[in-house]
Order: sequence, then C-alpha cells, then structure tokens
Amino acid sequence: MTSGLIGTGWYGKSDLFRLMQVAPIEVVGLCDVDARQLKQATEMVNERKPQKNLQTYRDHRQMLRALEQRFRVLQALAGESQTARWAFQNSPWEPAARLLPS
Repeated sequence: MTSGLIGTGWYGKSDLFRLMQVAPIEVVGLCDVDARQLKQATEMVNERKPQKNLQTYRDHRQMLRALEQRFRVLQALAGESQTARWAFQNSPWEPAARLLPS
C-alpha cells in the first residue's frame, strides 16, 4: 500500500508513523510549505523504514498531480483544513484515519 502526507508537522508525522506501525505501507510523497519540517520528516521516515521512492514537495497540488496514480492512502493534516477537504473531495484516495484501528 502506498501513502502520502500533506502537512509534516507534529500531528502529521505522528499519524504517519502510527500508520507505518500497523500497516505495510510505502511512503511515496511528503509535502509541506516549511522546508525545515519537510527535511526533518523525510529523515525521520527514512530512519524508521528506508523508502526507495519517496518524493518531497512544497506545494500539495504539485504532489497530487505528480503522484495521483500511486496513492492508496493520503494523509492530510487537519481534516477540516481547506487543503484536506479539497484533496479528499477531488480524489479516489482513502483518508488514513479510516484505516487506523480504533
């Protein structure tokens, strides 16, 4: 299963790392407007499990266009955010929250 993350701050990374613990996923895309957060998240993801196809982006629209055929799970920080609503309304992807065990 492939996954991408929009928003690599504390909450986004926490959710992604939990998903990595419970599901055999490959992270193929990370996106954040903050270059420092994006670099840190990329390093942390690769420390937990090296990703051979991981791409990074500063603009979520660019990431979604580039990787839309590769995603099975898309994690967008703050489900109430405009970016998250747009991503899920305009895509066939499953929000990660639906896949996490309760």
